[in-house]
Amino acid sequence: STFQNDEERMATNYRRLLAITAALVLPLSVLAVVLGREIISVVLGPQWDEVVPLFEIMVAAMFFRVGYKVSAVTVQSVGAVHRLALRQFLYAALVLGGAWFGATWGGARGVAVGVVVALGVHYLMVTALAMRVTNLPVRTYLSTLWPALVLSAVVLGVTLAVALALRTAGAADVLTLVASGAAGLSAGVASAALVPRAVLGADGQWWVVRLRGFATRRRNKAALGSS
Repeated sequence: STFQNDEERMATNYRRLLAITAALVLPLSVLAVVLGREIISVVLGPQWDEVVPLFEIMVAAMFFRVGYKVSAVTVQSVGAVHRLALRQFLYAALVLGGAWFGATWGGARGVAVGVVVALGVHYLMVTALAMRVTNLPVRTYLSTLWPALVLSAVVLGVTLAVALALRTAGAADVLTLVASGAAGLSAGVASAALVPRAVLGADGQWWVVRLRGFATRRRNKAALGSS
């Protein structure tokens, strides 16, 4: 809000927030969907197998929830709270309508789908508003998300391959969860190190530089404190 009248800076910061959010949330969402069965089994127990489809549906939409919050903060920072409030009311109506329609169509799974659809529509509405107040073009928005989608595809491919191999071999759920998750995350980190431009993009690389600078300053401060 301190530079709400600087449109270019607002757009740049909004884009950078989107980039880091997508780079963190989308790969984790992919992991949760692929390993949903093992997550539920390890955390809640095998008797909760029936909630696995509901869990997978909800975590698949994880980015919608986090992404619309990033857009909402941007909208609030320029004082467009009334337009945001209208979309919040519409979102509440969509959730209620989606849950009711989903319940009549497919029970608990239908409710989950209805809520996710409502969340997706709300994400689009708030994102469109944030893009309008920052004057961010659609093409720029999509290009900001593209590296995170590439990164998620890498994580998906490796995680799914290891999980299928371990499931076929009859491995325990906890082993499948840990090994597949570690393999997928390691592949993501390795790809970010080897081809940062492809899987992080310019905004993701900007965050890496900032984090490295922060870590260096903390180490220097700790060294001065101990000397």
